[in-house]
Amino acid sequence: METPSTSNASITSSGGLADGWAWFQQLLLLPLVATTCAAIWLLFITYYHSRWWGFVLTKIANHFIKEGHIHIGSISVSLLSGKLMFRDVTYITVDYACRIQDGLLILRWWRQYLQVGDQDNSQGFVNRVYILLNGVEFHCYNVASVYNDIEKSFQTSKSTTDSQDSSDSSGKLGRPAALNTRPTALDWRDFFGVIKFDIHTGRIVFGNQFVPSVLILSIEDAHGSYTTNSPLAPWDFFMHEILCEAEQFKLILAPSPKFDGPTDEPPRYMGEGFVVVQSNTLYLHYSQDEAGYVPLRSDCAADELIPPCWALDVTCGAGTNISYGPWADRQRDALQKFFFPQAFKTHEVTPKSRPGQKRQFTTFEFRLNTVAEATIDILFSKDKETNAVHIDVDKASYVEVSIPLLVGSEGYHTRVTGQLLHVDSSTSMEYRSLIESETLQSALIKCLQ
Repeated sequence: METPSTSNASITSSGGLADGWAWFQQLLLLPLVATTCAAIWLLFITYYHSRWWGFVLTKIANHFIKEGHIHIGSISVSLLSGKLMFRDVTYITVDYACRIQDGLLILRWWRQYLQVGDQDNSQGFVNRVYILLNGVEFHCYNVASVYNDIEKSFQTSKSTTDSQDSSDSSGKLGRPAALNTRPTALDWRDFFGVIKFDIHTGRIVFGNQFVPSVLILSIEDAHGSYTTNSPLAPWDFFMHEILCEAEQFKLILAPSPKFDGPTDEPPRYMGEGFVVVQSNTLYLHYSQDEAGYVPLRSDCAADELIPPCWALDVTCGAGTNISYGPWADRQRDALQKFFFPQAFKTHEVTPKSRPGQKRQFTTFEFRLNTVAEATIDILFSKDKETNAVHIDVDKASYVEVSIPLLVGSEGYHTRVTGQLLHVDSSTSMEYRSLIESETLQSALIKCLQ
């Protein structure tokens, strides 16, 4: 008689489990699955969505980029605020590598649209783009194209004459237009106007394992803007202009980590290496014309004499110190020989641009001046004993360097001029006083044929 009761109990328990499972499916399973999916989606959106987009954009960019490799760690976009944020961006080529730790770009699309039109000066226009970069590093370690050209110059081939003939025939075509200095389509300056940027902790490095020292330009903070201005000559389109204020600027010669050749110690170390130039504040003014075309009419020869402008003005503020000497000059010579090697051939005269062709830059103008007192140390070292020539100069001292970009019939001439005010020079030797002068002017012209 006990067997039926046992079977009834088992049927009752199985029915209760089935009812409980059905109740769980109806009331708890769907909310639990939805909650789990929402938690996973929230976790993905919070931590992995920007990284996933970075991975996708990296694959797409490398598919179209033929030279070099780009890597984007993460990227996110906010359409409402016009903000683009990115992290761990790297671009590597045969010659250089650029790395950005993180940054953002804000496009203020809601601001009023103003057309530049025939106006060259866009400084008064709206600031629509703002760029913030943290941890920027640009490392130049090779100039493969220059060495390829040198290698080709040693190869005797008839292709040289063929290429010259083809270039001459193509150069005769020119530009069959009225040579308007304003584009007919929508100008990109109409939308962007003034671009402002901030850089926190940036550096530029030149060097590799084949040179004993690398050249490092570092800053702590930089604030600047990019805009366009009126060109010097009416045949150019406009002038690119960058104004920047950099804080805690240093130019350092640091030992190359993987260099295994003979080295000599610098006269003194200051942090990473030998500090050549340091200044608390540095003001940069970079200007470059967007070159136009040589006019077709011969009655415009006077305007044609004005070449496109390409210049860099550097103004040093307080706390400026310049250190140089034989050791620093040897490091400069090693870097110059690697990045600007000799072509081992006679330079040909640069042909002049014919009417309808692009106008050529003739010189690069560099100017360095001071707005506060500065010091110059010329260091000499012998048997690990360092001696120095110390020079104090007053504000308004300057140095100008004109670097030619074209080769004429008489070669080319590099001009260096300068003026030092209230010069007070002393040495570390027994007789300390060396030079005292109210004004010291110098001019140097280096001619190469």
